[in-house]
Amino acid sequence: MKQLTMLLLALAFLAACTPKATPRGYDRTGLVVCAEHDDETLTVVSSAAGGNRDEAIYNAERQAFENILFKGVPKCNQKRPLVEDESAARRTHGPYFAELLDGNGLRRFVSRSFVSESVALGQGVGIDQTVQIDLNGLRRDLERAGVIRSFGL
Repeated sequence: MKQLTMLLLALAFLAACTPKATPRGYDRTGLVVCAEHDDETLTVVSSAAGGNRDEAIYNAERQAFENILFKGVPKCNQKRPLVEDESAARRTHGPYFAELLDGNGLRRFVSRSFVSESVALGQGVGIDQTVQIDLNGLRRDLERAGVIRSFGL
């Protein structure tokens, strides 16, 4: 009985010490390239990684949005960010950005999204995700929420 108890304790200790697979999380790298653009939409290719394919896709789409919102995308019609001061906007409109970026709110503005390239990385996946974004809808939503001013005002 004593040996069984010791064995169970040893197994419990080993199970507790075994490293758990954790999600890679999100890290904005800025790896977003303009593919196509017009007055209403913007198509970008966003490179990101994740612990699995779904996480990598989410990270790539979020990265595309964060670049459009806060950094701009070179060589297209969104060279300048939609939101001038990221830290002030996040302070003032925290719940809006939490729902848009951390929740699934950004999906409302994705017209099309597909993996254009995928590669296995150690314990995760790296992808190039092509994302078409409804710029007019995003801009109107930012105006409605008071994050940016309406054009011409």
